Amino acid sequence: LETYHGPQTDESSGMMRIECTVLPAGATGFVTMQGNQGTKFISQVLPLTGFCQEVEQTLEACANTVQKLFSFFGSKLSELSGQGRDAALLHAKSEVSKLKGRAAGAQSSLQKLQQKFEEARREF
Repeated sequence: LETYHGPQTDESSGMMRIECTVLPAGATGFVTMQGNQGTKFISQVLPLTGFCQEVEQTLEACANTVQKLFSFFGSKLSELSGQGRDAALLHAKSEVSKLKGRAAGAQSSLQKLQQKFEEARREF
């Protein structure tokens, strides 16, 4: 539902109503937000609230993925450590170690981004 006007109290019934449009269908009508006894049926959510929830979910999903990568590279390094001293294995270990470092950097960057996002949201 989308609305362009604030809620209004119906004088005759005492109920709080708001004019809304159903986005997929384009139908417009009034929706009762709160009954005359104070029972809330729906509450208004600002677009910013939905956006913030999406950003939080995306950041959390990214952080989980980076954590999985970090763990994966750690386990591969452990496997390679017990394999011997062959030149190819040493090279592979070096490359996996670099990738693990990049994953750690991405993890740190995501944590900083999450902190900045939370600070900005609190300030807003």
